[in-house]
Amino acid sequence: MAGKDKPHSIIKRENSKSNPMSKRKKLTLIGIAMLGMVIMAFGNTISYWLEQASGQLNILYSSVPINEALNSSNLSEIQKANLELLPSILHFAKNDLGLKGYDNYQKVFIEPTETTLWSLSASESFSLAPYKWYYPVIGEAGYRGFFNEKRGLKERNELRAQGWDASLGRVSAWSTLGWFNDPILSNNLLLAHGEFARLIIHELTHVTVFIPGDDVFNENLATYVGNQGALLFIKKEFGEDSGEYKNLVDRLEDIDHFEVLMQGFSFFLDSMYTSVSTLSIEEKLSHKNRAFSKIASRLREEKFNDSLRVSSLADSAITWDNTDFTDFLQYHSQQDSIHDVCNTKFGGSIKKMMTSPTE
Repeated sequence: MAGKDKPHSIIKRENSKSNPMSKRKKLTLIGIAMLGMVIMAFGNTISYWLEQASGQLNILYSSVPINEALNSSNLSEIQKANLELLPSILHFAKNDLGLKGYDNYQKVFIEPTETTLWSLSASESFSLAPYKWYYPVIGEAGYRGFFNEKRGLKERNELRAQGWDASLGRVSAWSTLGWFNDPILSNNLLLAHGEFARLIIHELTHVTVFIPGDDVFNENLATYVGNQGALLFIKKEFGEDSGEYKNLVDRLEDIDHFEVLMQGFSFFLDSMYTSVSTLSIEEKLSHKNRAFSKIASRLREEKFNDSLRVSSLADSAITWDNTDFTDFLQYHSQQDSIHDVCNTKFGGSIKKMMTSPTE
């Protein structure tokens, strides 16, 4: 790059007998000037990454060993029970599912507030086309993480001002994709045993298989392995007649039912957006609002095992936007195809699928 050679060429034009201190001074001034130009051009991006680095380092260096956390008065009995279950989940994930990342989750980050992490997502206002961010190493992704809620809200509002549907939500999990040994977040320990196992196995799947730039496949694979792997683990650990196993079966049945509904709603919205593409913004908004009202009404009519959870979901659906669908599809749009691959090519064995060199 031409700009890269400028400092060298300037130094070369210096008299060879000039004061070496003046050379260093000129180098420093040039470096400061270049840094200033970079900050002016990419200041927002640089400050974002500095904030991300600070947040990640805070979690990594503030985490405490599991034994210390188990003796802490900051954790409830439910949280400690999940911590005691964690080694069994990790052992199962490695030996029965073929997952990597066994060295993760040897420490606990005791969160000082209810939420440590937030995730921003966005979509076109009249299409289920997600907004994409580009990241070094991992490529494009349909979400942007924050350790600072105010910054996340600011970027959400900026996207909305540009005409995007945008939402900022709490994040329940965090992963460095194997770059570091991730700690467990203390709020994760509040989950039921089955949900906790789902989360851990989901994140270990990312450590095992991660395709840069294909966030939809990555999340769908982690969702599938997390769900099915947790079911196998809970059955082995607690038994098929246990409350833990029955609760997880009910939860996964509800998720499967909700998946079918959301895919149908997505086709409905896609069709509607295509049919109103030539209308004015005001007319499009009117059709969009009516469509979301219909979706909320349909959800209220459906029967689920956890009726309270779905009732709350139906009440909130009237305020949904396109990101609720793009986010869902990012995690659930390829479940059937992954299930078919696992069954037809690997005889239903998650371990064979996850350790295969060709898949």
